[in-house]
Amino acid sequence: MDESYLPYDDIRLFLTDKFQEIKSTHRLRDYIPPQWPLPNVLDHLVKKSSGQFIYALTVINYISSIRHKPTDRLDIVLAIRPPQKDLPFAELDALYMHVFTGMEEIELVLEILSLLLISDSSSLDLPMIEEFLFLQPGDIELYLGYLSSLVNIGPNQQIKILHASLTDFLLDLTCSKEFWINPRSLHTMFAHRCLQLLQRASK
Repeated sequence: MDESYLPYDDIRLFLTDKFQEIKSTHRLRDYIPPQWPLPNVLDHLVKKSSGQFIYALTVINYISSIRHKPTDRLDIVLAIRPPQKDLPFAELDALYMHVFTGMEEIELVLEILSLLLISDSSSLDLPMIEEFLFLQPGDIELYLGYLSSLVNIGPNQQIKILHASLTDFLLDLTCSKEFWINPRSLHTMFAHRCLQLLQRASK
């Protein structure tokens, strides 16, 4: 996994420079409004990047295509306009697919990530999740070791997904395919797990 992470200010500077370059050099630059993109759009992209340089680079590569209008491509990135044949984050999705395809114990990894996605992760710590999933102490750190650049285990033993794009990938069936996390099914599964815990506690 690419570990090129930058401070938000550096991501903002990169995007600002590249948008200016598109407005100055793109063959369809005459159709780009002077104030494009608006400041709130730039803020959104910077926040969405979570400091992940490859996210910002993927956005720029997609928008700067000489075969399309940059304004239309940005609208697709922002989900204002539906995608055409190519998806805006295909490169990033392929990278995530590569990471998950090479992982052992992928079912358990997805269960751990699922619990983080559908719950308030600030109220969960590593021992709680291991108990909830019937895992042994140390199992989560073992299983998530390959995702250390994407998922952080803090000194307080709380687990946090670092990048919003990973959440988007896992919750989008079109992108994640066999690694898709279906929130509806997971709520049912975790409700059943709660009942199992209650039964275990009563014994």
